[in-house]
Amino acid sequence: MWTSKKEIYDFSISQKKEEFLKDILAMANSGFKGKKYIIFGVKEEIASKKIVGVSVEQVKDQATYQQIIRENIEPDIEFEMKMFRKDEHDLCCFIIDGSNRPYIIKKSFGKINTGLALKRINTSRTPLLRRDLDEIYEEKENALQMKLSNLKWEQNEYSKELLLIRIIKNNYNYISTKTSEFEYNVDGFIDRWEEIFSTREFRYSNEIKIDEDDKYLIDKIVGYHIKSFDVKILFNILTECKYEVYENYVEIIEKINNDYIQALQYEKELRRFEHPREKIENKKIVDFVSNLKKVKCLFPKEPKLIWGEPSRFYDYYLALDDRIDELQTKLDRVYISMKEINQKLFSILMV
Repeated sequence: MWTSKKEIYDFSISQKKEEFLKDILAMANSGFKGKKYIIFGVKEEIASKKIVGVSVEQVKDQATYQQIIRENIEPDIEFEMKMFRKDEHDLCCFIIDGSNRPYIIKKSFGKINTGLALKRINTSRTPLLRRDLDEIYEEKENALQMKLSNLKWEQNEYSKELLLIRIIKNNYNYISTKTSEFEYNVDGFIDRWEEIFSTREFRYSNEIKIDEDDKYLIDKIVGYHIKSFDVKILFNILTECKYEVYENYVEIIEKINNDYIQALQYEKELRRFEHPREKIENKKIVDFVSNLKKVKCLFPKEPKLIWGEPSRFYDYYLALDDRIDELQTKLDRVYISMKEINQKLFSILMV
């Protein structure tokens, strides 16, 4: 939306400042979506416009115009001034962004009274009526409701992904801790008893006493149990997340599911044999260790890091903590924005 004037405002004449304020006020309150323009140096003629230019000496700097607007109109209006040349003439353009209607005069200025609100219709200025205000506030409320709806959608998306990550971490930590502890105990028990098998005392005796440490370790090994894990739950949450999130988690979920299947194999293999008691025949402890070696054959063979995972998965897993921080920051921003919008909606209802 734009309009034109032949001459720029001469602020040495008080009425021109009033005219300036009225023009800015009317343009800002226009219902046109987008920026509005007032171009100076264009003469209106019958059915046409003629470029005549402006006197550069009469044009004030942008800060002067902004100060007058800021001191007399509320809320603040985004204002910009630009000079340009056309057909060898200097032209001046005021750019007004009225995105926070309604705008009113906040203090009396000359013949302009406090509370005056004007809008521009075609080439004329007219006062805002009650129905105009109702339309403005309804428009503002609809726009705010739309923003609130979008924010709720964002909140839901971030929350779903955050829930997914926390379930992934909880299940991975549980499975990883249980299997790592089990593998460590089995390795330790086998190494210890293979040393005992090579001793003279063991070879020349029929039965051997199990000490308290070994009984505790045997109970830990044989008492190994992994709680149920349903990978479908993770995939159900994942399918509800944004599409671009999907591929980021598929490999991680599949890896956790594979670890769970591996953990179940340990438990299934253990159930196939009995564990030794306080005092048993040497053959039984040899059989027990032999059976543990069968379980050990199920242990993963890939290179291991801190949590016993291949480096790529380890990098993925570490990145989840950064993603949690990122999502929490986004959620905090959404909460703040939602609070601000609700406050604005409340103020509209109170008008």
